[in-house]
Amino acid sequence: MIPIRLRIDPPGGPPVERECREGSLTFGRGADADVSISDHSMSRQHARIVADAGAWMVEDLGARNGTFVNGLRIDGRRPLAAGDVVKMGATLVHVSDAGTERGGAALGFGDLTSSIFRRVADITDDIDAPGGAPSRVAARLKAINDFHRAMAGPISLDALLELLLERLFAALHPEEGVILLRQPDGTLAPAASRRLPGASGELLVSRRLISEVVDKSTAALVSDLAIDERFAGSDSIIGSGIRSILAAPITDATGCVGMVAIYSRAHVRRFGEEDMELLVSLASAAALRIRNVALAEEAAERRVQDHELALAHEIQMAMLPREFPQRAEVEMGAALIPARAVGGDLYDFLLIDDTLWFIVADAAGKGVSAALFMAVTRTLFRAVAGSERTVSSVVTRMNTELARDNERQFFVTAFIGCLALRSGALAYASAGHPPPLWASGQGRPRALDTVDAGVALGILEDAEYHEGRLTLEAGDVLLLYTDGVTEAINGRGELFSDARLEQSFAATAGRPVRESVASIVDAVNGFAAGQPQEDDITVLALRYRGLQAPPM
Repeated sequence: MIPIRLRIDPPGGPPVERECREGSLTFGRGADADVSISDHSMSRQHARIVADAGAWMVEDLGARNGTFVNGLRIDGRRPLAAGDVVKMGATLVHVSDAGTERGGAALGFGDLTSSIFRRVADITDDIDAPGGAPSRVAARLKAINDFHRAMAGPISLDALLELLLERLFAALHPEEGVILLRQPDGTLAPAASRRLPGASGELLVSRRLISEVVDKSTAALVSDLAIDERFAGSDSIIGSGIRSILAAPITDATGCVGMVAIYSRAHVRRFGEEDMELLVSLASAAALRIRNVALAEEAAERRVQDHELALAHEIQMAMLPREFPQRAEVEMGAALIPARAVGGDLYDFLLIDDTLWFIVADAAGKGVSAALFMAVTRTLFRAVAGSERTVSSVVTRMNTELARDNERQFFVTAFIGCLALRSGALAYASAGHPPPLWASGQGRPRALDTVDAGVALGILEDAEYHEGRLTLEAGDVLLLYTDGVTEAINGRGELFSDARLEQSFAATAGRPVRESVASIVDAVNGFAAGQPQEDDITVLALRYRGLQAPPM
């Protein structure tokens, strides 16, 4: 049985070393554990390392917070090898061969033949410590200083990565190099690469190398890839002719942002420990700037997006009617408040001779997609209302056009009406939209009977829609709205509701409609009391004044 050495790093305490030759060793915060650790995130009996059939295994003992090997949670037992890092709660256990000399080049982290894997923190301590050949220290300091000066001014992320590779090639003379950066989903992807003229084939990055460097926060020096058992399964990279590898994580105070690796073929040169120290220094110098540049570029991109959204908001608001009909028979007022810069609500009207067409609509969703679908809906309304004779035919034709080739299944609810200004005759139809409120001289406002609400526009190409009819008397008021009004929410999770809307409308129905609309919007905002607006809010009020109304 080959013995192993364990370096145990508990939180808030000094590291402890244990050597295992046979049997098992249990870990936990309980006093009955072989290794009792003051770590509240560990279970009393957390895990054990055990010799089994000539191999060392780590076994999770049902720990509440789990046991991890090289960042992956284990279930039951998992084989251990030199260089592995076991995480139990906040405690790290580093595994190395017991034959490795303490304080040697590998520092107990897997010295395999010609390979060295060292923690970046240990390398940094060594670099900062006094001693070393003056010429070597001076050369390294000059390279680091020159790199800092070169990236001191404004620089893009791509230029920064190219600069890092340029300085590595100038100082260490590799044949190939690659930088990987962490993506939003947590994976690593190549962000920059360089190779000498004449180099051919695909630039490969071993998953095993990523695991060693990124997951364990170690710098890697592989002097001969062909005889290193860690990369025995990396046939593609061995077959490429690469023999010597130098790699380091790109890490700052907030975590690992990526890694850099350079490659050389054996007949060109082999990297050494001094080269590894320089690579770690340059990677560390680049790390903070990489994150800052990336954040600055993201901020600049957000500013561009915000500017574009602001323009889109202005365009969308400009699409709304600027003035209401200058007719003595009717009085109108409206308000539209998007939940975001742009939204999916709409109100519009079209005056054709003595007939007033009007619409209030609400596209599913919010933001740019809803706004685009709403713009199409408005265009259709204006085109179709001028050519069709009945409300039901207008709604049917709009639905047919919106449903055709609608693979994403966007849809919009709508209420469309047609008012004969001389007679007060109103024809209307609903496509899945909340019914308007109707206030007349006969009592409190009530919901308008929509006969058959129908389905939202854009869902079924052959959907049918039916008309409702009503004759408005002088003084009658219609209030059209979207569900962003009734579904506005306050800090207690309550909805503004149909009942509160009816109360607000009843209290203001006798006032000029523009004042009524403003009062209802104020009531909704007062109810929300600063809670974020979840949906677009639209209100349209229409009072029929009749033929005997005085000129406006």
